Amino acid sequence: MSYQLIIREEAHLDSLGAYNYYEEKSPGLGERFLQELIQRYNEITAHPEYYGFIDEQKIIRDVKLRHFPYLV
Repeated sequence: MSYQLIIREEAHLDSLGAYNYYEEKSPGLGERFLQELIQRYNEITAHPEYYGFIDEQKIIRDVKLRHFPYLV
């Protein structure tokens, strides 16, 4: 069963800022960031039960990216 992942505008803008930051640091690094971010989005959508809740209503889950200091 696949779930719907909701990405808020603020999160999208933050991700875009991170992409730009990494791409300025080293060409291609921003692309690697986006690939890992999309991979995590897919993992969360496919298996949300693997990740813990961060809110009292048990709606929101989070996970860290593997190679970047970024939390989804």
